[in-house]
Amino acid sequence: MNIPDSIRFATAAALCAICLMAGCDKAVFPVTDQKLVIDGYIEDGEYPVVIVTGTIPVSDEFIGLYELDEYVFHWAKVTISGPDGDFVLTGQKSDKYFPPYIYTTTNFKGRAGQTYRLTAEYGSARVESETTIPAHAPSMTLRPESLDDGSGGYKIVASLKDDPSDRDYYMLLVKVEGRDSVYMPSFMGLINDTILNTEVSDIPVFPGIHITADGFSLYYSPGDRVNVKLVTMDEASFKYWSDYHNNMTFSRNPFFPSSKKMRTNISGGLGLWAGYCSVEQTIYIPEI
Repeated sequence: MNIPDSIRFATAAALCAICLMAGCDKAVFPVTDQKLVIDGYIEDGEYPVVIVTGTIPVSDEFIGLYELDEYVFHWAKVTISGPDGDFVLTGQKSDKYFPPYIYTTTNFKGRAGQTYRLTAEYGSARVESETTIPAHAPSMTLRPESLDDGSGGYKIVASLKDDPSDRDYYMLLVKVEGRDSVYMPSFMGLINDTILNTEVSDIPVFPGIHITADGFSLYYSPGDRVNVKLVTMDEASFKYWSDYHNNMTFSRNPFFPSSKKMRTNISGGLGLWAGYCSVEQTIYIPEI
């Protein structure tokens, strides 16, 4: 599962910068110390993946795409400690992720119900975090439903079987074959099971957000082959993704902007170290 790049600039911040620059010759921004940012997860039955970057100072100077590489740390020491021992991860390029440089290992895989501690060091900076892979994932069935608006489009509905006696947190991810190289967080795909008032609940599965010249579609086309992953996570991970989704959704809206500081479980830094347990299914959208 790909976790999108941690470093985001909200529309609200950009608007504030424009207003500041309009009133004076040069905007003045506060100087802050750089912090390590962790984008990492470990999934039941999968190898861990960690991306280590640094915070980017806010300024009125243009930063080109190639200049961002200096904020991607290629020589960090990343260690994961768990039931199988301590493992130092190896850095390597990977075009599946952005930034395209990850730390991983093939020496162990995550196990449901187990706790994993992460330590990352770069220069004098050191951050720590701990996460537990949930012990189980709920069952899920998918079905396509044609839209009745004459567009020929389809929606996907997931039926989730949730244990009402447990407090669970879910996220839906989608990978449309031929379009997505990795799983993308489904639009409006975060689920706190307090809203599931029946043992089996129907949840819409929207595609991951892709902003193109034609806009963003909430639906699927005939012939699409869609992979859907339902991820179970802990409360700290849910809070991080909730803040992320809110910022991504509302920062594009000039009437209801959002630049909320994202909650983190990284001690000494920012970002997320998450444990996931998931189920996957593939569904075919019927040809017309």
